[in-house]
Amino acid sequence: DKRIPNKQNERYWAAENPYIDIDCSTQTVHKRMSWAGIVDGKVILYWFDEGVRLNHESYLDILRTFVWPRVRRKVADQDLWWQQDGATSHTVEIVRNWLDTKFDGRVISNKMTHVWPPCSPDLSPLDFWFWGHAMHHLKTTKPLTIEQLMVDVNDFASHLDQETIKKAVKDIISRAGCCLDNGGSAFESKLKAYKRIH
Repeated sequence: DKRIPNKQNERYWAAENPYIDIDCSTQTVHKRMSWAGIVDGKVILYWFDEGVRLNHESYLDILRTFVWPRVRRKVADQDLWWQQDGATSHTVEIVRNWLDTKFDGRVISNKMTHVWPPCSPDLSPLDFWFWGHAMHHLKTTKPLTIEQLMVDVNDFASHLDQETIKKAVKDIISRAGCCLDNGGSAFESKLKAYKRIH
């Protein structure tokens, strides 16, 4: 039973269309959805139960029962901001209202005052840093089951050095600047040069 590779995880940048066609490993039927966040120099992970699909109800549930108890005090003490992508489950009215109330308007999201642009380049450290490093770690541990994969990723996240995480978060500034210099389009190939200048 051959599966189709997940093309959304492939990115190519070139001056012209390179017509790249590369074979890649396929996804299996075994999968588990997760949510990750970075708070105060720590990565926090939530694993959805098997078979649960992300919708506004399941998303709001993890916000209320998992995320909020872990960030409530920090939000009040440090005026933390919440940033999320524009997935429909994230941007329905009930979720937006809940986030707006809890974070006192400090929410970066589609359909909010502070918009996170759709189809934007990877500016979140979870996208440009954490998941890539976690995947690299899994190549060394080679988990054989979903349960072992979850344990390995949790272990990897819990052992990340706080300074490394803070450095990745700080990298948002140069990435955002380079993105702006490139008119909001793909900027990865120009990032090193941008960092040398700035």
